[in-house]
Amino acid sequence: MLNITRERNKELTLSKALSLKERIDKGESFQDLVQKFSEDEGTNRSGGDLGVSEGSAFPKEFEDVLLIMEKDEVSQPIILEEMNSVHILKLTDVKKPKPENFESMRIKLEENFLE
Repeated sequence: MLNITRERNKELTLSKALSLKERIDKGESFQDLVQKFSEDEGTNRSGGDLGVSEGSAFPKEFEDVLLIMEKDEVSQPIILEEMNSVHILKLTDVKKPKPENFESMRIKLEENFLE
């Protein structure tokens, strides 16, 4: 994550993010670049790992991009206007939800119905 600041406006921040994306595309490690350049203390310590989303945990701009990405793909820079920041995402895994079995659903439905 790169912050848009007075010293580094949106265009300069986007340019920096595009430069980092190019370095990733040429083979540099996403995690290493996050640790070196991310201005978010939480993600730079974790190598950029944001965790898992079922489709609503992250900003809409992230969720929309993640829906069209393939596993291990790195996104183009994403501008979050409300946070004054630019982000690059890497989709590291896709987990398919497992449907609940009938018995556990039946118990929950009965509990809800009886309340």
